Amino acid sequence: MHAIDNKVNGNVAIYGNNVNITGEIIGDLLVISNSLQISKDAMIYGNVFAYSPKISVSGIVSDIYAISNDFTLEESGIVGRNLNLYSSKVTLYGKVSRDLNVNTSNLVFTEDFKEPIVSGNLNYWSNSELTIPDGVISGEIKYNPLNQKSTEDIIWSAVSSIITSLVLSLAVILLSLWISPELKNRFGMMLKNNSSKSFWIGLLIAFATISISILLLLFTYGFGG
Repeated sequence: MHAIDNKVNGNVAIYGNNVNITGEIIGDLLVISNSLQISKDAMIYGNVFAYSPKISVSGIVSDIYAISNDFTLEESGIVGRNLNLYSSKVTLYGKVSRDLNVNTSNLVFTEDFKEPIVSGNLNYWSNSELTIPDGVISGEIKYNPLNQKSTEDIIWSAVSSIITSLVLSLAVILLSLWISPELKNRFGMMLKNNSSKSFWIGLLIAFATISISILLLLFTYGFGG
């Protein structure tokens, strides 16, 4: 069990089995795990990037970008901006303050809602049109038929974003080291620190796992033919 139960002033990257967030994160959260639980007392001011078969959100977050098999926004859960999902099953009891963008075959809303669960628009991709209860979406509802081409486009877009981010980050680091010899010395000293090594190795494993997982989806859906 990996738990964040205090206040973190910065970004957090976690690679583990079961992750439970109960504290406050003033930054982004990157998680790769078997399960992710964002508890009722948790507050995440940045983005949540998650790859986890089971995700449950009871706290308050800004934006969510997630790949999952089973995603649940609990009654106390609030997404302050947009909820972006690729999930087999999506259950929504809480509140999405802006848009819901989702690729799913099973979208479930609470039957006890008194006001719209999604304050913005719903954009969804599925093999067939889903039943959306009246009044649960405040804005427009757009259905996108799911075919091989659209699925590949979505996944390839995610792969491209990851590769671009990694290349740009590496370029910035190399340029900074070239411009500033002092920074190069500091960077060398940091790498000698075991905790820093663990952080960078963990972060690289996280990015690698996301990339490999998306590539597996590409092959699953027959990318390229």
